[in-house]
Amino acid sequence: MNAYQGSYLCDPANTNSMCTEPQKEGNVIESVLPSFNYQMDAISANSEIPLKAYTGYMKYQIEWIPSSAGYIRWILDDVAIFEIAAESLTSPPQDASNSNYHKLMIEEPMYIIFNVALSTSWGSKPPNPGKPCKGDGTDAKINKICDAFPMSMKVDYVRLYQDASSMSIGCDPPSHPTKRWIDEHLSEYQDSNNPVKAVIGQGSCRRDEDCSVGAFSAAFMTTGKCVKRRCQCLFPSSWVGPRCTTSLDLEAQSGPSITSSLVFGSIAAAVMLLAIYKILFTGKAIYYNREFSKAVSVGDYELVDLSQASDSADATIKGI
Repeated sequence: MNAYQGSYLCDPANTNSMCTEPQKEGNVIESVLPSFNYQMDAISANSEIPLKAYTGYMKYQIEWIPSSAGYIRWILDDVAIFEIAAESLTSPPQDASNSNYHKLMIEEPMYIIFNVALSTSWGSKPPNPGKPCKGDGTDAKINKICDAFPMSMKVDYVRLYQDASSMSIGCDPPSHPTKRWIDEHLSEYQDSNNPVKAVIGQGSCRRDEDCSVGAFSAAFMTTGKCVKRRCQCLFPSSWVGPRCTTSLDLEAQSGPSITSSLVFGSIAAAVMLLAIYKILFTGKAIYYNREFSKAVSVGDYELVDLSQASDSADATIKGI
């Protein structure tokens, strides 16, 4: 059952009657977008759930395998209920003129969203959509459904498994250099009315280290702090991003670049280690001086100041 047919997409200035909000004839609206209107392609299905879903826990699964031989499979309590094979996208049925485009199996980075809302767009049938739930209140069945709202649903756990041998983690994998593409095609992502803006903090966090450059490394630099489980950037004119780890362009903003900052942090760490070593070595030399002053007779031997001795020697005694 193809419950969701997809939306009819239009540019803001389009007057086509099939658009969700078509412009009226004669209205003039400025649009930087080229004119377009088309039916969005969509594949979907609905499946009923048993009473158990309302009285206990059920296991909902989705198995997503990329590549031309892959598939997307929906599973309910270990029973497969729907599947879209990659072949249906990569080699779709054709008419005489072969007008149905060949598509790629979906492989973009995705988020997991638990959506328990009711919407007529997705094939569900809430009572009297757009009106009071009970309508005129004469239908006993509808009244019973509406009396059950608001309804709460509990999620016991969420687990994500991924085959690291064939799949990438993150939004900018080497095989799909997303950031590089965006940087080289900024005109496709912004215009004079909608410029790209830096995100300043608000990423989720548990500790201050989650909001800083080089967390838990020798090149650590505090660029943000965690406040009420959200990152706040300490230097928003220099360090931005959800976790305050992205350096702004030096030509446009003040503050060090991420590369120079990491180099500086590494040098600072090296200097600190050297200072600790010197302190320990000096303490060691003083200790040996005290021990040898007790054991050596003055007149037969000369006690050498170990603070001036070579690093390779723990103790040196020179005869007279």
